Amino acid sequence: VFLNTAEMSALVGYTWIKLSNASASASFDGVSYGLNAEVPLKHFFENLPDIRVGGGGMLYHKANDAQVFGAHFGFRYDFKL
Repeated sequence: VFLNTAEMSALVGYTWIKLSNASASASFDGVSYGLNAEVPLKHFFENLPDIRVGGGGMLYHKANDAQVFGAHFGFRYDFKL
């Protein structure tokens, strides 16, 4: 928790990527990494349920000639079954 407001997390994994078109294809694999951050809206508005606004990004492949990365943004709601 960052200053009791934001939750930060580090993402680490393994990625296998295959890219192809009509004339060529290439495969890459290796370690992927990124960062994620979430802010609980309940911190600012006490009457709301546990909804969090979050986003982050991952770097899946990095080389001298190419980079493959992704980013996301969204809402998270924790509920109990």
